[in-house]
Amino acid sequence: MLFCSHCGKESEKGDVFCRKCGSKISIKPTVDDKIKGTVSELESLVDEAARGIKKELLEQVFEIEESLKKGDLSQDEFDLEAEEIRDRLHNFIEH
Repeated sequence: MLFCSHCGKESEKGDVFCRKCGSKISIKPTVDDKIKGTVSELESLVDEAARGIKKELLEQVFEIEESLKKGDLSQDEFDLEAEEIRDRLHNFIEH
């Protein structure tokens, strides 16, 4: 298995250049290249997960705001929903 030493994307057999970043693929990857590739891949996955979490939480925030404006939620219900979101965020930050 070959990995781009620049961005960590796994390359396919016969690739000379990385399909993601365009860097030249080394023919004989070193253990260090594999480690860098794995770390880079994991960093990318963390970034993607963070974007997904942010999107989900912001959607929840906007949803409860809209529900309050439409009268579907009382102020107390809005406050409870907001507290749940706040707790999720604090738990994530603390761990």
